[in-house]
Amino acid sequence: MGLLYDVGRWPEHLWSSHVQTFPSARAVLDNGTQRQPQFPGFASDMHSSLYCRHLSDLQAEAPAWARELLTTATELPEFQRLRQRCQHNGFLAGIAAESLLSTLLPMVPQAEEKARQEPAQQPPGHAAGEGQANGQGPAQHAPQGRPSAQGDAAAADQRRQIRQACREAAHTVDQAGQATDALQQALGRQQGQGPGTQESLKDLDDVRRLYALLRDNPTLRHIAALAGRLHRLGQAHKKARFEPAVGTVKGITLGGDLERVLPSELAGLRSANKLLRLRTLERLMSRKALQYLWRGEESLTRGPLIVLVDESGSMGHGPGSAGAWSKAVCLALMTQAIDQHRAFHLVGFSGHRSSASWREAINHEFHCDAGSSPPSEAVCTALLRGCDGGTSFNAPLRRALEVLQDTPTMRQADIVLITDGEATIADDVQQAVLAVRAREGVQLYGVLVGADARGNTLQPIATALWHVSQQLDGAVVAPLLAQVS
Repeated sequence: MGLLYDVGRWPEHLWSSHVQTFPSARAVLDNGTQRQPQFPGFASDMHSSLYCRHLSDLQAEAPAWARELLTTATELPEFQRLRQRCQHNGFLAGIAAESLLSTLLPMVPQAEEKARQEPAQQPPGHAAGEGQANGQGPAQHAPQGRPSAQGDAAAADQRRQIRQACREAAHTVDQAGQATDALQQALGRQQGQGPGTQESLKDLDDVRRLYALLRDNPTLRHIAALAGRLHRLGQAHKKARFEPAVGTVKGITLGGDLERVLPSELAGLRSANKLLRLRTLERLMSRKALQYLWRGEESLTRGPLIVLVDESGSMGHGPGSAGAWSKAVCLALMTQAIDQHRAFHLVGFSGHRSSASWREAINHEFHCDAGSSPPSEAVCTALLRGCDGGTSFNAPLRRALEVLQDTPTMRQADIVLITDGEATIADDVQQAVLAVRAREGVQLYGVLVGADARGNTLQPIATALWHVSQQLDGAVVAPLLAQVS
């Protein structure tokens, strides 16, 4: 229940779900309740003011401290920009509200201190208990003609602190959005992204659970952010290299693309009626004009993907390591496969003893069929798997050949092998790979990470090799990402 606004049931439920998911939000509520028993209602108001487009009028019986804090905040341009970012996005509104409340908590007065101070603040002629039933005492008046410099300085200091709190909340929201967007896209799930966008409780639960993992794990946060950048680089390289497919008119839709807008819609721009010209421009700018619906005849998808990632000890672990960078490439490739409804198979490998079975070098793997989303737990486990041991190319290549042969949905899959080392390849494995390439058109791409990486053994069987320096430049693999998409 809101303290200042008549909060709707949906925003109230969103805030309650956020508090239940994040212990940090529960701690903020507990600390605020110790200062003011009505603090949970104020927290719900703060969340609703960020999430809702329209709010009810302030309730007359609202406490002075809550009214002053929220009114001061909503009048600041920093808060309005933050509100535009969070409107109708239950996940971001919860993150922003928690950040604001934690920063503003010291400004919430102690209930006991306020009760002791209120009698001394009443103007002459008022009874001691008058006007305090709702926790709001009359304002302290300065003598006429002498403005309270101390009061003005306190108000200015409060605005400065609230303005800084809004900036910190905006930074937290940006980090949360960037961290979760890449991982959510790779998992084939997207939460509501603004006014008019549908969002479900399942979507919000998924993104909150992922953010809980990302916030507490800098390595996973680094991988997700880098994967998003690599995916964008690959898409940009593809657009720069390939022309879109020639399409045909399939119908009529709404939009604002001038090259597709119907001539009858553009005729309003030549009208002598100024109001008609403005209405035509408004339809174009809001993308509500009638335009042709084009559909390309060229297929936008390719075959499945098998990604083999080296997890030997030399790859390292943690932000900035070759291991984290290689996992980011895996995540970017998985994002492309999910977007294009392609099957995807990931194999993490290291080395094994010469006397042991080659399968001991396979650390983990998971599979995702075309059109389905991989389980988030399996993806996070694969991305956070540590690196140790030696390197064996025979094991991952044998496993890739098995997947190609035994899994019908993986026939003619492209193979991407990411490594920082060099290892021998048995003659029978090399011949089997070359035979599959010749017979089924399978392509094998190698990504060599680090200045010391060599591709001598991969060169005879690889379609192409990309060498990434120690700076782990993402632009180097952009052609690879465009090639397999």
